[in-house]
Amino acid sequence: MLRKIFHGAAGLLKSLLGLDKSPQEIIEQRWKTCESCKSYKSWLCQECGCIIHHKIRVLSEECPLGKWKK
Repeated sequence: MLRKIFHGAAGLLKSLLGLDKSPQEIIEQRWKTCESCKSYKSWLCQECGCIIHHKIRVLSEECPLGKWKK
Protein backbone atom coordinates (compact mmCIF):
# COMPACT_ATOMS: atom_id res chain seq x y z
CA MET A 1 0.00 0.00 0.00
CA LEU A 2 2.77 2.44 0.95
CA ARG A 3 4.62 1.54 -2.24
CA LYS A 4 1.54 2.45 -4.34
CA ILE A 5 1.21 5.79 -2.56
CA PHE A 6 4.88 6.62 -3.10
CA HIS A 7 4.76 5.59 -6.76
CA GLY A 8 1.59 7.60 -7.36
CA ALA A 9 3.02 10.69 -5.66
CA ALA A 10 6.23 10.44 -7.69
CA GLY A 11 4.26 10.11 -10.94
CA LEU A 12 2.05 13.06 -10.06
CA LEU A 13 5.07 15.21 -9.27
CA LYS A 14 6.74 14.24 -12.58
CA SER A 15 3.58 15.18 -14.46
CA LEU A 16 3.17 18.50 -12.69
CA LEU A 17 6.83 19.40 -13.28
CA GLY A 18 6.77 18.22 -16.90
CA LEU A 19 9.49 15.62 -16.29
CA ASP A 20 9.65 12.36 -18.27
CA LYS A 21 6.95 13.77 -20.55
CA SER A 22 5.16 11.55 -23.05
CA PRO A 23 4.81 12.78 -26.64
CA GLN A 24 1.31 14.05 -27.47
CA GLU A 25 0.62 11.04 -29.71
CA ILE A 26 1.27 8.62 -26.83
CA ILE A 27 -0.84 10.71 -24.44
CA GLU A 28 -3.77 10.53 -26.87
CA GLN A 29 -3.39 6.76 -27.39
CA ARG A 30 -3.21 6.13 -23.64
CA TRP A 31 -6.22 8.37 -23.01
CA LYS A 32 -8.36 6.49 -25.53
CA THR A 33 -7.37 3.18 -23.95
CA CYS A 34 -8.08 4.34 -20.39
CA GLU A 35 -11.32 6.11 -21.27
CA SER A 36 -12.79 2.87 -22.63
CA CYS A 37 -11.51 0.70 -19.74
CA LYS A 38 -13.85 -0.76 -17.12
CA SER A 39 -11.41 0.33 -14.39
CA TYR A 40 -11.71 4.02 -15.33
CA LYS A 41 -14.02 6.02 -13.06
CA SER A 42 -14.16 9.74 -12.40
CA TRP A 43 -10.64 10.44 -13.70
CA LEU A 44 -9.17 7.64 -11.56
CA CYS A 45 -7.80 4.20 -12.35
CA GLN A 46 -9.55 1.82 -9.99
CA GLU A 47 -6.67 -0.67 -10.34
CA CYS A 48 -3.80 1.56 -9.18
CA GLY A 49 -5.59 4.64 -7.83
CA CYS A 50 -3.72 7.04 -10.12
CA ILE A 51 -5.23 10.17 -11.63
CA ILE A 52 -5.38 9.21 -15.30
CA HIS A 53 -4.90 12.79 -16.54
CA HIS A 54 -1.42 12.77 -14.99
CA LYS A 55 -0.46 9.10 -15.37
CA ILE A 56 -0.79 9.13 -19.18
CA ARG A 57 1.57 12.12 -19.40
CA VAL A 58 4.54 10.38 -17.77
CA LEU A 59 6.45 8.31 -20.32
CA SER A 60 7.82 5.80 -17.79
CA GLU A 61 4.35 4.92 -16.43
CA GLU A 62 2.43 1.88 -17.58
CA CYS A 63 -1.07 0.46 -17.25
CA PRO A 64 -1.42 -1.95 -14.30
CA LEU A 65 -3.57 -4.16 -16.53
CA GLY A 66 -0.94 -4.21 -19.30
CA LYS A 67 -3.06 -2.29 -21.80
CA TRP A 68 -0.17 0.14 -22.49
CA LYS A 69 3.51 -0.04 -21.64
CA LYS A 70 6.33 2.39 -20.86
